[in-house]
Amino acid sequence: MKKLLFLIFIPAFLVFSEELKISFINMERVLKEYAGVNEAKTELDRMVKEWEDELILKKREIDSLKNLYEKEKPSLSEEAKIERERQIKEKEEDYRRFLEEVWGRNGKLKETTKKLIEPHVAKIQKTIEKTAKDMGYDLVIDISKDVVLYSSQKVDITDLVLEELNREYRGITTPGVLRKIKVCIFPFYEKSEALRAAQWGEIFRGALRSAISKYGRLELISEGEIFVSMDRRGIDESKITVQDVKQMILEFVADYAVFGRLEMEGKEIKIYADLLDQNGTVIESYTDSSPDEENPLREAAYRIAQKIIERLKK
Repeated sequence: MKKLLFLIFIPAFLVFSEELKISFINMERVLKEYAGVNEAKTELDRMVKEWEDELILKKREIDSLKNLYEKEKPSLSEEAKIERERQIKEKEEDYRRFLEEVWGRNGKLKETTKKLIEPHVAKIQKTIEKTAKDMGYDLVIDISKDVVLYSSQKVDITDLVLEELNREYRGITTPGVLRKIKVCIFPFYEKSEALRAAQWGEIFRGALRSAISKYGRLELISEGEIFVSMDRRGIDESKITVQDVKQMILEFVADYAVFGRLEMEGKEIKIYADLLDQNGTVIESYTDSSPDEENPLREAAYRIAQKIIERLKK
């Protein structure tokens, strides 16, 4: 009934207030994909596992005492029996006390969950409010809870909110520790079959990654993660586009990305590389060339890597 009333109410509201701007958000997605919540859940799971392990040990200790008591009971004096039973009862009380202490109504689990998760929930709320205000929306509806028969992607702010949350969260630094700059190095588009057959693009990219990784302030997104993302999106390595790169920059919450192309002119390899920012905008371009030989190509990769490092040091 509540959902039905919701559907009836919204159109009437829109009729009386044409200026009202409504946007939608999928809170289920936000809670699943926000890095802050995910890492808090990981920490919570770790602590729950420790408590469960401790509970199992207490139970095993009780079972062991009971089994030993049953075996030795016939040969024990009445005084010894009373002492053994007292020990078992004490362990059982400790077991129940621990259960209540952790899993009780106001136990450690509830307290720790509140401590770990609530700050992120508050952050999500503030980010939704800021995004909505910046974009001029008057009302934000959680599309994961209410029945909405249609909504345009233009008014769905889920991706924008997630991007803002994850960027800010990844930018948090520990006092005295500089946050590493996250960089994606994507496969370079190879314009000819000869380049692909000789695997010059792979050789160049490997040398570029190796050279850039030597600068300690940079954190490279692993090639495995990049290729898994490409496979999931159905992106052919030999046909990767700038638009593909922009989407994956957002996915990895990267600060910068390197992408470009290789062209073959006779026996010379022409290299064109772009440095993109977190929005997928080209902020600097580089060109170089090399004979179609491995060592000179690696040297060209090192030269470009040095220029990229110098740009990111600024």
